[in-house]
Amino acid sequence: GMSPIAAASMVGIIGLLNGGGRIVWSTISDYIGRANTYLAFFVIEIVAFYLLGGVNESFMFQLLVFIIITCYGGGFSCMPAYLSDLFGTKQLSAIHGRILTAWSLAGIAGPLLLSVIYERTHSYSFTLYFFSACFVVSLLLAAVLKLKGKTA
Repeated sequence: GMSPIAAASMVGIIGLLNGGGRIVWSTISDYIGRANTYLAFFVIEIVAFYLLGGVNESFMFQLLVFIIITCYGGGFSCMPAYLSDLFGTKQLSAIHGRILTAWSLAGIAGPLLLSVIYERTHSYSFTLYFFSACFVVSLLLAAVLKLKGKTA
């Protein structure tokens, strides 16, 4: 329900918040640790994606998307340091390359999965709830890594 100008403005703001999220979240990770930062990402994204599934108001939609985008940028910028915390630096470039490949494949699989779910349910809300549930799994995996003491 947004005007073309409002939608174009939103896209511009998304770019700024993606870049800003990289700076802000990587700075936060220096203070609270990468593992805690990823736990925060997953908690925020669980809530944001779940809420997004039921939003009908433009301002709330934009706010949730903007929050998600900061986490996306932050996740991208914190990944090399987090991988170093987990695995050391010896094979960091190879591991990071594999992570980026998986990230790219998710960029292909995600929209395809969204299309399949939408065709079967005729609802984007269910897709957002599904992705929220995927973040629950990610949160659990990140918590296991943290509890095992592999990273700070």
